[in-house]
Formats: sequence, structure tokens, C-alpha cells
Amino acid sequence: MEKEDPKSIFKAMSYTKDKRVERIPPIQSTTTLHDSFQGKANTFRTTLFPTPPVTPKPIWRNYKPSSQWNWAPLSVAELQSACLAKIKGKTPGPDCITQDIIRHAYKAIPDVFYRLYSSLLNTGYHPKCWKQATGAILKKPGKPDYLAPKAYRVIALLNCLGKVSERILAQRLGYLAKTTNLLHPTQIGGRLKKSAINAALLLTNEVEVNKLQKRKTTTLFLDVKGAFDHVAKNQLLTILQQLWLPTNLIAWISSFLSNRVLRLSFDGQTEEFSSIDTGIPQGSPISPILFLIYVRNLFTSTTVKFLSYIDDISLTATSSSLKRNVKILEREVAKLYELAAQNAIQFDLAKTELLHFTRSKESKVATLTLPNGEVLQSKDLVRWLGIWFDPGLTFKQHVAIRTAQARSAFQRMARLANSGKGLSPFALRQLYLACVTSIADYGSIIWWKGQAQFKKPLQDLQNLGLRKILGAFKTSPIIPMEVEAALPPPSIRLNTNTRQYALRMLKLSPRHPIRQEVAKLATIDYSHEDYSYEDYSHEHYSYEYYSYEDYSYDSDYSYDSDYSDDLDYSNSSKPRKTIQLERIRDSISGLYDLRKLEKIQHFHFKPWERGTPYSVNIPQLPKDQAATLHNSTLDQFWGTNTTTIYTDASCTEEGKGIGVGLVVNDYSHGNSYTSHQTSLNIGPGNLVYNGELEGVTQAIEHASKVALPEQQIHIYSDNQAGLY
Repeated sequence: MEKEDPKSIFKAMSYTKDKRVERIPPIQSTTTLHDSFQGKANTFRTTLFPTPPVTPKPIWRNYKPSSQWNWAPLSVAELQSACLAKIKGKTPGPDCITQDIIRHAYKAIPDVFYRLYSSLLNTGYHPKCWKQATGAILKKPGKPDYLAPKAYRVIALLNCLGKVSERILAQRLGYLAKTTNLLHPTQIGGRLKKSAINAALLLTNEVEVNKLQKRKTTTLFLDVKGAFDHVAKNQLLTILQQLWLPTNLIAWISSFLSNRVLRLSFDGQTEEFSSIDTGIPQGSPISPILFLIYVRNLFTSTTVKFLSYIDDISLTATSSSLKRNVKILEREVAKLYELAAQNAIQFDLAKTELLHFTRSKESKVATLTLPNGEVLQSKDLVRWLGIWFDPGLTFKQHVAIRTAQARSAFQRMARLANSGKGLSPFALRQLYLACVTSIADYGSIIWWKGQAQFKKPLQDLQNLGLRKILGAFKTSPIIPMEVEAALPPPSIRLNTNTRQYALRMLKLSPRHPIRQEVAKLATIDYSHEDYSYEDYSHEHYSYEYYSYEDYSYDSDYSYDSDYSDDLDYSNSSKPRKTIQLERIRDSISGLYDLRKLEKIQHFHFKPWERGTPYSVNIPQLPKDQAATLHNSTLDQFWGTNTTTIYTDASCTEEGKGIGVGLVVNDYSHGNSYTSHQTSLNIGPGNLVYNGELEGVTQAIEHASKVALPEQQIHIYSDNQAGLY
């Protein structure tokens, strides 16, 4: 509390949560109420780790992988990235070896690490000692009956040495998913730049476009039962075989899934290791992408629109009537259940929900019958990927729920704001932004349109935060408090979130589903026609598969050709309601010259070709200790062929632009002397962060000009976000 560094204040915030350590009550099995530790453990194993489906083993005779898969041997750059990754808050597995230990060990003996992991991955073997896991039993919050074993979840703690191999292969498979047809294009999640917000925004956009075209939309939400735990190993290997993936990759996955052992830990006791017959282990970096491959064969229909995020799947049908939508969905869900049975997949009936995106009376009677005979009625509210969808897409309930949750977080934060011994205003402001507004603003990209009805609850929350941060009276005026605390009003904050998302869209590949939907906006005919998804051809409606060769690595995807041409999107002279994706896209119109933005070559670097001729080091120490360490390091440079370059940026005193400074010190002559210094102003309309990046860029350019053989050049910056 006294140091008030970020680590300390967030640790203090975690102490405000209700973390009472209570013994797990007796657990009810199918026949008996168990009170002993081993009885509870056996019941948890039976319920939480059900035996996955049994499927035939694939036949490997004459198997030869396809040449389309670009699969190189392990590179030093890959191993270094996996071993030196800074993963915060990860508890070690049964061997008690943390990621920090692996980082230091790799720096000491990198050759040993490379020989070990290259042999394992090239052979396709995952050692038995890395297939151990400790399962910590935790209560699920808000459950009515804690005698039921399903009211608990298991947090699997895996050995970090095994995670190095898993992390390397997960990155490779993620790269193949982006550049080949390894996954269906509508499968989102488990990879970089494929978030839950992307999936929810795609669904929202589909409903809004259909509404403008006078069509009615119905969505069926499904959940894959058991997800990772229900994956059948032989079925997954069969799918990998059908994809003709590299032999050593398939062999490694088979080894990874075989002969796993687990011990459960709760109530201060830990059982002995015993074998566990389950699907894909929880907590592994490679588990999400393996699960996506496992369910890839479900998405074959072009009559409905699929969207999926890991194990959450939605099927959307549209036509002139809800009755027709239901008929389409009943037919397609029957096919989906049949495909699921063929691929050893089951759906969780309790999590299957129907939503008609209309408030007409027809929505109450348009029920859907599942293949098992269960009848579903349209819900008034459906939670999907953390967003509460309602029939009118008003998101009133969503904002109310999130604001209430944010108020609860604020009340916990307020416990740390004692005027005598509490946190400083600076620390409270940091907590407010990180732990309160992040909860209230979740999904604002989807629901924020500048609605006055949402401004009041968010502003009321902000007013509470301002008074607590500044210690001001209740009657203090709001605007001066916002200026003093450097907190913009909620409407400005949410508009900024929207613009930032729009800028992130510019950086997405043209193959990304969001970018594809933006491109479609210019071609949509908003005139009323009576047709459904069945009237679309596969070519004009569904996402297409792209082969590896479809990606041009020699050409730059420039923003002006891919994005700005869509600004004239309306084909109708009549004014119409703007849909959310258009609002996001147009939120930055006129703010930037899109033609001058940096061009990006997407998927240019393969995972095994991402080596860099430099390293980034960020000391995980408080500022005073980091300064002492830095000074002692400089003492070792005296009389060596070493050059240091310091960069910094700040607002000018007049407030006109951002000043950037650069100082170069040479240590080769025994004494440190300044060999070069420069400064510049990058002009108004920039942030200090831009100046920090410009300073590092200037330092790298200067180093490339003056570098000599055997010379060491160290560049220092005080902006961690710009470096790593």
C-alpha cells in the first residue's frame, strides 16, 4: 500500500474480493453423500471428467502428408520466444518449475534446450513427466446447491516445461488457420485478433442488415457439451489424417493426449496421481486450436449463417416470416445433430436457446422443435459471449447488468480509499479505469450509439468515482472534477473506444470476417425483397475457403484500396438508419488520411522466421531498484566498445506538439562522453506515446548508421508498452 506501484495496488484490489476459504461440503454422487476427502475426489472425477466417446482408431497404412502444409523444423527464434515469454500470474504445475525458472535456465543453456525440444517435436513425442496435472477444485459463484459436483470447476495446473512445446505448436497451427483452410472462416476465437467481441459484432451486424432489408432474423444458440473434456482422441486423429497434416505433428498430438495423469487438490489435501481418461486437457496453450479443428466439420451448411467462438455456436436464419425461419432452422439443426453424431460431438440441451430478433406477436408462437423432440420458445434475453442480446437489440438489460457489476467493483475499490491510510488519488484513478470502467464498458463497440438513456447510469457511476478519487464533497461540480482527475466523460470515453476499434479494423487482414463484412456494406441492396438464406448461392453468401497460395506475400495490403473505398456505402437516395458497423467505420472518417497510414504485409513472417537481431529486456523491479541496477550496469561499460542511446518524449511547455529527444553516449574511450544528441517536434495531434515510439525509431536508425563490428548498442526507453 505504501509503495503504490501497479503490482501492489492491484494486489490490494484483489484482497477486497470475498475469498473466504471454506471446506467443501459433502458431495452428492448418484447414490451416496460423500464426506471423506477421497469420496469427494472420486465423485469429482466421475462427474467432472466423464469418459469421452469411443471411436475407431484411424488406419495409418501408406499415410503421406500433403505438401501444402509448410512445416519447417524447429527454429531457434520459436524456442526463444516460447522460453522467454513473460507470462504473469501462472501457477506452476506438479514439478513446481515456473516460467521464470525456465527463462533463466534458457539464458544459461540455450543449446541444451534447443537439442531437447527439437528432438521431441521432430520425433513427435511428449514426455510422460510433462503429462501430469494438479486439479484445483473451486466453487462456481452463484450456484444454488453446492452439494452437487457440477457446482464446482477444476483449474488444471500443467507443467510449464511441457507448455513450451504446446505454445510452439499452438502458434504454428494458429498461423496455418490464418493462411490455409485448416479451419472454417466462421470459427472465431482461440487465436490472435479473433475475439468474442468480433463474433458478437458480426451477429449484431447480420440482424441490423436484415432489418433494413425488411427481413426477420432468428438465431439458435448452441453449446458443445463438455467441450474439451468430451473430445474423442481417435476422432481428432482421424480429422488430422483427413487434413493430411505432417506426420510428426500428428504423432506429437497423439502422444500429448495419451497416458495423462491427474491429482485433485482441495480442502488443504492433495491426492496421489492416477490416470485420467479425458479429451483435451484444460489449461494447455494448444487446447483451443485442437478443439477448433475437432469441430470444424460441423460448419457445412450454406442455408444458415454460422458463427462460433470455441464451443459457443450460433445458427442464424432470415426470411420474410419467423415461421419460415423456424422451418429452416429445424431442418438445419437436424443435419447439424447428425453431423455431430458422426464426429462424436454432443450439444448441451440446457444451454440451447432461441431468439427471434423482433417484438412482434408472432415471436411468441413461433416455436422450434429440436431433433430430440424438445420444444424451444424465443427468449426475451440471451447471454452470448458476455453480451446480453434482446429481441430489439436495444441492449438496455446488458448496460443495466454491466453497470450494476461495475458498481459492485467500485464499492470494493472504495474500501481502499480511506482518507488517512488509503491509496493516493493517482492509484485510485488507475484502479477505477482498470477495474471499474472496463466492466461497465464491456461490449461498448456493439451497443454504444450515443444513447442518452445510457449516459445517465454511466455518468452516475463516474460521479461516484470522481468523488472517491479526489475526496471531493458531494455538491462539487462534475466538470471541474473530471478535469482535475483527468477522466473524460463516459460519452467521450466510449467514442474513443469506438474509434480505437475502427483503427484496429484497419490493421486486420482483408480475409478477416470483420473486414469482409465492412467490404460487403457497399454492395448490400437495402430494397425490400422476399427471400431467405436459401435464396443465396454459396458463392455470394458464405465465407470462402482460401488456400495457402491465395495469399500474396509480395504485395502490400494498403488501407486506401481495401478500406477507404467503402465510404460511399449507400445505394439509396432515401435516408435510412445507420447500422453499428457503419458507425464504427465512419467514426474515424475525416480524422486520418487513410492513404498515408502504414501498409501491412499480413502473414508475411512464418512462426519459424520471426527471429530478430536484438533483444528486449524489461526489469521486473520497482523504479528505485531498477535505477540502481541500471547504474551498476553502466559501470561495467567503461572502456568497452559499447554505445548507449537514451530516448524520451513529452508535451512541450507551450502545449504545441510533442517533443522527442535523443542522446548517444560512447564508452569506448574509458570515459563516457556524448557523441550525438538531437531533438524534434512531431507536431500537434499526437500523443506522448507516439513520441516515445518515434524516439525508439530514431535510435534504431542512428544505431544502424554508426554500428561497427563487435560493437554493443543499448537503447533505453521509459515506455514499456512501446517496447514489448
